[in-house]
Amino acid sequence: MAMYTVTISSAGSPDVVSLTDGSTFATLAVSAGRGPKGDGFTGGSYEATTGVVTFTSNDGLGFSTGDLRGDLSEPGPIGDVTPNMGAFTSFSTTGNAVIGGDLTVQGTTTTVDSTTVAVADKNIELAKDATTSAEADGGGITLVGAGATITYSSANDIWGLNKGLNVSGDVTLSGTVDGRDVSADGSKLDGIEANATADQTAAEIKTAYESNADTNAFTDAEQSKLSGIEANATADQTAAEIKTAYESNADTNAFTDAEQSKLLGIEANADATDTANVTAAGALMDSELTDEAAVKALNQGVATTDSPSFSGVTATEGTFSRLNIGADLEWNASTDSYTANSTPTTVTKVHQGMKRCVLNDDGSVNYYLDPTDSTKKLDGAAANIDGTDGNVMVEIPKFYFRQVRDGNSLIWQVSDVPLAGYQLHPAFFKNGEIVDFRYMGAYDACVYDDSAGTYIAGLNLDDNTGNIDTAVDKLASVSGVYPMVGVTRPECRSLAANNGSGWRQQDFWLTSAVQMLYLVEYGDFNSQANLGDGNTNGGYVGSSADQNDSPHTIAGASNSWGNAATDGSQPSAGAKPGTAYMSYRGIENFFGNCRSWVDGVNIGSGVQGDWHVSNTDTDFADSTTTNYEFLVNSMPSDGYVTDIADVTGAFIPSSTGGSSSTFLSDFFSDDNGNTNRVALFGGDANNGAPVGAFFWAVSTSSGGAARAVGARLAY
Repeated sequence: MAMYTVTISSAGSPDVVSLTDGSTFATLAVSAGRGPKGDGFTGGSYEATTGVVTFTSNDGLGFSTGDLRGDLSEPGPIGDVTPNMGAFTSFSTTGNAVIGGDLTVQGTTTTVDSTTVAVADKNIELAKDATTSAEADGGGITLVGAGATITYSSANDIWGLNKGLNVSGDVTLSGTVDGRDVSADGSKLDGIEANATADQTAAEIKTAYESNADTNAFTDAEQSKLSGIEANATADQTAAEIKTAYESNADTNAFTDAEQSKLLGIEANADATDTANVTAAGALMDSELTDEAAVKALNQGVATTDSPSFSGVTATEGTFSRLNIGADLEWNASTDSYTANSTPTTVTKVHQGMKRCVLNDDGSVNYYLDPTDSTKKLDGAAANIDGTDGNVMVEIPKFYFRQVRDGNSLIWQVSDVPLAGYQLHPAFFKNGEIVDFRYMGAYDACVYDDSAGTYIAGLNLDDNTGNIDTAVDKLASVSGVYPMVGVTRPECRSLAANNGSGWRQQDFWLTSAVQMLYLVEYGDFNSQANLGDGNTNGGYVGSSADQNDSPHTIAGASNSWGNAATDGSQPSAGAKPGTAYMSYRGIENFFGNCRSWVDGVNIGSGVQGDWHVSNTDTDFADSTTTNYEFLVNSMPSDGYVTDIADVTGAFIPSSTGGSSSTFLSDFFSDDNGNTNRVALFGGDANNGAPVGAFFWAVSTSSGGAARAVGARLAY
């Protein structure tokens, strides 16, 4: 049985009883009459000082049975339909009623007689139980007395107002009004001039037009008069205008004052074909010329102070004090003696034309580099030689040569023009056509890693196959990266070709061309004596992924030399990483640093000792003679080269037995009696004195790879 606390207030009439149980509801207020004992309650105790009544029954409390009913042991909210709480048949209060929970009214009519209804909710729902627009049809709000309604029509799905609408602010529409686009029509209306009319008569238009300045009426008579005047007629032409108009006619050429003076200076009966007159004028008669057309075709000066350029010169006899068109060298293979023609010079226009440049992928020159500082462009601006603007290459102009062997005597002659008896060097007959320039990488090659978007080196690894992707990576010639090593010749071939059409790795004939240019310029096979040792005095440790274990020098060490050749004053001591280098006319480490694969040459493919070559990069392949040209069968034993085979344009060893300071002064490593060999050129950082511009090693197969072997890009 629940205990209740009842507070009695006798301040008003009738008395108010507040019942609190401290459980489900807070306060229950009802009107009650006084009980028969005068204290309003029976069957309970009452404490007058506190106003607290404790009861155990509702009998005799002065309430009628209809005023309070239900089981109060477990009370619920008023209106709860559960059995624990009954329903009030009527409920009224003279004070305020506060509903602590939701209020549900289930009758048919709800009447509110208050003067003002204040609702805190932001949304009022009507027709709550309607599930379709048809069920909500006719819903709305009615203002009684005024007969004003806002009613929903489901048929048109619109709200209807039966009274006018007065809007004091702006009205913004997303649709139309009676089917009209108010915004578009408003713009059109704004463009119509005030008082405009669309039904003016012709007379009204004429009057309106002529009311403006400079709009005088043009009568029919005046039009007839105007028609009779010739087009472009003028009554106030100036003398200059009349002159121009006159001379615009045929056969009315102007006769200037200067021309009149010239005419007055011509003697009467003058004869332009008179020999005496022509000679006196310092001219030649056509009859005095052996080849009149050739003379008339001259397009340059041929005076003694001029420097004309001719595609060829043929002289049956003559003395030339200086013609900078070629140089030659004679060497005796028996006595190891040289005779160089230093008149005019050993440096030809071909040598002078060798220069570093940045080459685009299509083989065109992006820009040339400063002759003395490869970090700058030719105009002095900073150059991007890190691959951003292209590969850094050395441009080599095509040249002609004459090579003669007479017993032990060999003569090499070089010219930039096709002199009699000269032939184009095979390096410039590339892919079946003559090219004006060939390009050799200015640096030992690295690799552009396509997936990483960066340039990578070979570190000190014997095998870098797993670090390259021959399908997309590219052989590169850029400054600031160590050489890629530990790759095979066919891998380098693919990497070079990925740059685009015409790209390849260093090839046999291009190597031979640079060898010949060096030899004619310096008149001495000993390239280390003339250009410096290069990076040849270091040493290798075991294969590792640590660049600091490698003796190789980073690309760009010779940038401060530009297009010049080193002279031995540059560093040459071995170190890890390397610091030594050499350069021949911009080709850094033409020998030394790391050996370079040479493509387009196969040795012993079919017959041991045979040399076959090609200069068509699509034919480059290993262990084959298909589409290759046979040059010679020559395979001397390991040793310093003393003579070369009689192969025009090339320097293939034919005998050994010399030293690092005699004859060719460079070493040859033979095939060890094997077939299907390939060529390595230049020597590496550990070879020392045997290295140079004429070092060849043919002891390796095409599948070989080592941390001392790299490549060089060519185009």
